[in-house]
Amino acid sequence: MTIGHTYNIIELAEAIGIKNHINGSEGQIKRISIDSRKIFSTEHVVFIALKGKNWDAHDFIDEAYEKGIRNFIIEKPNQLPDDANVIYVENTLEALQKWASIHRSQFSLPIVAITGSNGKTIVKEWLFDLLKSKYSVVRSPKSYNSQIGVPLSLLQINMKHEIALIEAGISTTGEMNKLSDLIKPDIGILTNIGNAHDVGFKNRAEKVKEKLLLFKNVRSLIYQAEDISEKDTLASQDISLSWGNNNANIIIEECKLESNGTNLGIYYNGHSKSFVLPFKNEVAIKNGMHCICLMLYLKLSDQDIQNGLNSLGSVSMRLEQKKGINNITLINDSYNSDILSLENALRYLDQQYQHPKKVLILSDILETRSEENDLIDEVNELVKKEGLSHFIGIGKSMMKNNKRFRLENTKTRFFKNTDEFLNKVKLFDFSNATILIKGARKFNFEKIVSLFEERKHNSFMEINLDAIIHNLRAYRSHLNKGTKLMAMVKASGYGSGKNEIANLLEYHKVDYLGVAFIDEGIELRLSGISLPIMVMSPESRGFELMLEYHLEPEIYSLELLKDLLACLEKNNVKNYPIHLKLDTGMHRLGFEKKDIDHLIENLLSNKDCLEVKSIFSHLVASDVPEQSIKTNEQINHFKALSDKIISSTL
Repeated sequence: MTIGHTYNIIELAEAIGIKNHINGSEGQIKRISIDSRKIFSTEHVVFIALKGKNWDAHDFIDEAYEKGIRNFIIEKPNQLPDDANVIYVENTLEALQKWASIHRSQFSLPIVAITGSNGKTIVKEWLFDLLKSKYSVVRSPKSYNSQIGVPLSLLQINMKHEIALIEAGISTTGEMNKLSDLIKPDIGILTNIGNAHDVGFKNRAEKVKEKLLLFKNVRSLIYQAEDISEKDTLASQDISLSWGNNNANIIIEECKLESNGTNLGIYYNGHSKSFVLPFKNEVAIKNGMHCICLMLYLKLSDQDIQNGLNSLGSVSMRLEQKKGINNITLINDSYNSDILSLENALRYLDQQYQHPKKVLILSDILETRSEENDLIDEVNELVKKEGLSHFIGIGKSMMKNNKRFRLENTKTRFFKNTDEFLNKVKLFDFSNATILIKGARKFNFEKIVSLFEERKHNSFMEINLDAIIHNLRAYRSHLNKGTKLMAMVKASGYGSGKNEIANLLEYHKVDYLGVAFIDEGIELRLSGISLPIMVMSPESRGFELMLEYHLEPEIYSLELLKDLLACLEKNNVKNYPIHLKLDTGMHRLGFEKKDIDHLIENLLSNKDCLEVKSIFSHLVASDVPEQSIKTNEQINHFKALSDKIISSTL
């Protein structure tokens, strides 16, 4: 992530470090990396080894060094080579927050802090689109609203920015005071209060009270009157902009659904005003009202407000993944065009391994006030690390500066507008490729998306990949350190798309994938998945293919084990990984108690051929509390059988 000011490594070390090893060869810091998987450019980058409940970035310091990074902020001793600059701190998260606080203190621009149970990211993104024509706006990337995300967001601020939109999220008490002291917001927006994130608080009132701590020193607070009472705001605002009922500062006089959206009639400062929102659902109307309130507070004209509302789109339009013609995967991010969102989109593209080629179709970067030459050079720097097969630039600036793009082994073409590209698209072979379509809305890149889509549907199913990762982290939070995690992606990822889900899970470092049949595992291998894959229902006739594609069989019978051993002997394969299934009560597949002695005998006599990776069973009704006695009986039975196998074969 690019930071808003260049820092000297020695000065930074003096500000946040307790012990330092600085050789001075990489004196300037312009970018931050906290994830060794997302390292694109290594020049002037510092790697911060943060720690979480179930992960520790100190484990990946060597990987970051091998990729070219030479600046590090770490807690634990590490034998890095002498050419590395190392800042030692007591706590890397606190060091990051201290750095962000120092950075924040250098700027006096108004900062809008946004929190709530729902709608934070949508309100922030809408406000960015609504304000960008009047201000140079900086905003939190994606949903960077945590104890880590907020300081990273603040570190983006530079001297050219005129207003900042910063998300803040919490999961328990004691967190918001830290974020408030970091952000030091001037304006607050409390979005919708609901049951999201209730876990971690005694009750809803405690959660609201904690969220309001963000606004303890703001000049103005924007909120829906029905969510909280004015006496509960806990802030000493010069202006409080509540909206909603007759007791609010902004009264909604009319909310009427029309063919083109929702007609909102409001009463504010002694005047009636009318705006049209291009949405009809209740949640979008609430989010829109928060945005309208801020624009009124900033004294934008009614016409400017309406012009902005007319251009709003659904946030879900961003980074949509679709199936295209000619074995193409489309990533549609044709909503906006700025450096930060380009960087995020390229990171997402980098996670895709299902096709041999990667293509970027990019419009002019409109949402910036950087000098054109500097901007093009920054785009070039981001893009050249991607190993693209094709780069297509569209727009007047792209045409004008096409010679400044220096992309080795990448075919580049430039067009003055979208229609010119569409007229010549047949000149390109985009088959078997992942295509990122990234551009500002004025370029109408939806025409390109429509051209490449495989077919048009009247109905569709949307898979929220962020929600899947949220669930993955929730499961991980319950595991003991060192416990591995296998994700089942059989039946096309239970209808979610096994290749897409497997790519995502591999990127987030699950340990194993599980599929039902051999052909599912082969398809994952052909799409570039390298994780270990267990096959739950292997067939003897498919063992040769399993060996070829490095798939690991579930072995559930002596007959299947003997067939596998014959295949391994034929191919002279040693130490092949297998997984043993025990039948403890489900009575589908698995070794029963009467089979265990024969199983042990086979394992002992073929030690050089086999490597048992796991032993497992299938519980009948583990999710039914009334069946807990049966579940515990199965667990005890499994423990007895598995302990016998382990103790006898070690």
